Amino acid sequence: VLIWKVVLFVVLMVIANLRATGTRNY
Repeated sequence: VLIWKVVLFVVLMVIANLRATGTRNY
């Protein structure tokens, strides 16, 4: 169960980073 929380956290962080870099670049 803990692994799912870690995976979800990482995915959210990656998406947030992609959105941040996407809005800055484009």
